[in-house]
Amino acid sequence: MATMEPFKKGIVKSVLSGDTVTLQSTVTVEGESEPYEKQFSLAYVSAPRLRREGDEPWAFQSREYVRNSVLNKEVRFKTAYTTTTNQREYGIIALNDGANLAERLIEEGLVTVRQEAGRKDDPEEITEILQRYRDLETIAKAERKGIHSGDSAVVECNNDFPTETEDFFKKWGKKRMEAIVERVLTGDRIVVRLFLTPTLHQHAAMAVAGVRTPATARNGEPAEEFGDQAKQFADDRLTQQKIAVELVGCTQQNFLIGKVWIGKTSFAESLLSDGLARVNDQHISYVGSDITKLRSAEGQAKAKKLRIWKNFVPKKIEGGVECVVTRVWNGDTLTVKRTQGGSERKISLSSIRAPKVIPNVISEEFANEAKEFMRKRLIGKTVIVRIDGRKESDDKKFESKDVATVIKDGKNVALSLVEAGYAKVIYHKHDDTDRSPDYDDLRLAADQAEAAKRGIYSGKETVKEFPELVPNKDQVHKAKIQLPGLVRQGRVSGFVDYVAAGGRFKVVIPKEGYKITFLLAGLQVPKTARSSSEVSDPFGDDAAKFAMDKLMQRDVTVEFESIDKIGGFIGTIWTPDNKNFSEELLLRGFAKLHTYSAERSKYASVLFAAEERARAGRIGLWHNYVEPTEEEVLVEATVNLDLDKRPLDYRNVEVTSVLPDGRMKLQINHPQYTGALATLQSSLRKFKIEPFTDAPRRNTYVVARFSEDKQLYRARITSFDKATAQVQVNYIDYGNTELLPLSALFKLPEEYSISKLRPQAIDAVLSFIQFPAQDDYLQEALDALDHFVVGRQTVANVDFEDKKEGVMYVTLYENAEKDVHDSINAELLRLGNVMLARKPRRWEQSPAFKQIVAELKKSEDEAKDARTGIWEYGDLTED
Repeated sequence: MATMEPFKKGIVKSVLSGDTVTLQSTVTVEGESEPYEKQFSLAYVSAPRLRREGDEPWAFQSREYVRNSVLNKEVRFKTAYTTTTNQREYGIIALNDGANLAERLIEEGLVTVRQEAGRKDDPEEITEILQRYRDLETIAKAERKGIHSGDSAVVECNNDFPTETEDFFKKWGKKRMEAIVERVLTGDRIVVRLFLTPTLHQHAAMAVAGVRTPATARNGEPAEEFGDQAKQFADDRLTQQKIAVELVGCTQQNFLIGKVWIGKTSFAESLLSDGLARVNDQHISYVGSDITKLRSAEGQAKAKKLRIWKNFVPKKIEGGVECVVTRVWNGDTLTVKRTQGGSERKISLSSIRAPKVIPNVISEEFANEAKEFMRKRLIGKTVIVRIDGRKESDDKKFESKDVATVIKDGKNVALSLVEAGYAKVIYHKHDDTDRSPDYDDLRLAADQAEAAKRGIYSGKETVKEFPELVPNKDQVHKAKIQLPGLVRQGRVSGFVDYVAAGGRFKVVIPKEGYKITFLLAGLQVPKTARSSSEVSDPFGDDAAKFAMDKLMQRDVTVEFESIDKIGGFIGTIWTPDNKNFSEELLLRGFAKLHTYSAERSKYASVLFAAEERARAGRIGLWHNYVEPTEEEVLVEATVNLDLDKRPLDYRNVEVTSVLPDGRMKLQINHPQYTGALATLQSSLRKFKIEPFTDAPRRNTYVVARFSEDKQLYRARITSFDKATAQVQVNYIDYGNTELLPLSALFKLPEEYSISKLRPQAIDAVLSFIQFPAQDDYLQEALDALDHFVVGRQTVANVDFEDKKEGVMYVTLYENAEKDVHDSINAELLRLGNVMLARKPRRWEQSPAFKQIVAELKKSEDEAKDARTGIWEYGDLTED
């Protein structure tokens, strides 16, 4: 006859059903020498089963009663018998208040007394227990409790994990619900029974949102350090506990991701503060604003160097440096310069990637919007820059770069860019040290931008890069069409996209929708080297740097005046603070005036005054300037203004070409020059020519083989087209230009240099007149001048010779007759092709030319009266 063992103590580790628990030994176990963990079932009663194919009625309620009563509590138990098949112990569990757990369950109708329970030879103690059980069951049946109520009370539970987790999440996510942790897989992975509704439950595998614990042993791989400890931490606090869960997403491995609370305590925060987990950056989007609390908990563990942070070394945070943004390359790449001085530094914004603007290639979607977003906010502005790290290049395609946080007006500019939807956030490895200090905010901002469908998430068509009107002969016609409308607008808004040199720029005109090449009118700006094989002119680099500092990517206004021979636009640029940039260059001695064109500018007085100030101060290009002697000043003044009569300096000339702006190239027919030129040409034919091995630089004097007669002539290189490997040359003794291959160029011997024989094609301008600005009238005037002079022997009176600019101002005659009325200048006026200069040059205002101007005025009046040429619609000079 069996007798019951005495009571022992144990901890209920888990509740498997309404009649079976897992017991774990306490620290001190009566009568036991070894710790244990075993299953223990209540004797003589049977609870409804929790089955994979579906729970029996009242099975869940039965287990819940036991779980709420004894889980993780110390109980007393004693064994009545042990089965021989599986050695499971059956017996009695006494609660802390002394009550019999089985009796409580019977009273509530949550278990039934087994019909076969009890034997004739059972001891009296067991017989009494069974009788008490049956009496209690009779009462429960009478009161229709639980199983005896007739109500099935079925809680439907799907024990198969969801296979389509995304669909499941869409239906049940973003709402807080209760759940029971059925099993702990790792420190951050659990199996839960979700209470979807009071009568519908779902088993699911779930990752704890926001954290990543060390891995436990798996598939033969050993556990990571603290992996088992993290699992035990979770096991002690979660197994079979009722928790609160909010599903926030799902992993690629079909794990749901959820926030977990034990009461009001975040389990993720508990793991972090105990040093058993790190913040999972991949979950920032899931935890939202809670990331701040998680980082704080992680920070506490780092500060104490707990467990996984035992070797943690805090990153040294550099102080911010005040800088000015000098260039925006892309939405995430800038060039900055310290306000206290120093070289420029190219940086990338930490933890983000904006679409890239790729020169000469189709840029990425929304690259131009991202770049413009940053340009408008940052260029020329003062910011605080803190270097977060350096990305070393592991690919020849990409350069190493500093990554930094840039603060403007107290806010991270990268955050502004992400909020606008113009950049994505980089996913860092957990040990990356170059991440942004605002990384969490960046991730959340990216989620918000995507949800709001801003920028790159909008699905809208991206803004294409502004097309460029590239200056070349094919674009001249298009530029001519655009010019009149631009001139009429006065000041036109735009921004400088690129500084090629101190006086040459790429300017975007958003209103017109294109990018143009723009040159400063009336200025001679020293050239800047375009490659390592070239050498900059004196002060060329200074002029370019000044232009970069003042204009690069700045909003400006431009005034258009004309175009050059290849379609580049010419005019004036006004800086963001409304200063004439030409004047600024002149004041610093970074440019000189081109007198001929500067005199025609509406800002002539300002420009001449600025140049005079620089010259007087010996600044820049004027640093070696020597004041002319008193005698030289008197001579110049006499020539310019105080002549008693017009100078008579007649020369036989031949005009070799007419240029697009009305200037001419002419040769003087005098034995001194024609003989020297003939000798030169004869010598060149016999000369042993030496070819170039590399392309010569611009402005180099060479010997060129003219394409029409295949003869050699002196020439000067004016430009080089790398794309076609063609060199443009100007034949300095004849004035014409053409494109030649490099093979047609040869080195110019010293004995034929311009120091031995000056260029025979002289720049000349018709005195007292100006050509029309309108393209059609201008072309008619050029054609008329070409008809009168090119290829003909003419007579020129040199009214004034500007030796500084190398220009002769002339009155031309077709024959020896010297009456001004019969001059070509007057004939062009009578035909209405040109007009008298509305802004006479200084020398033209001399009293010596008063009568000449009066005679020419009569010729102009004839054209006006006859409504000829430019006067066909009336006097266009009248207000």
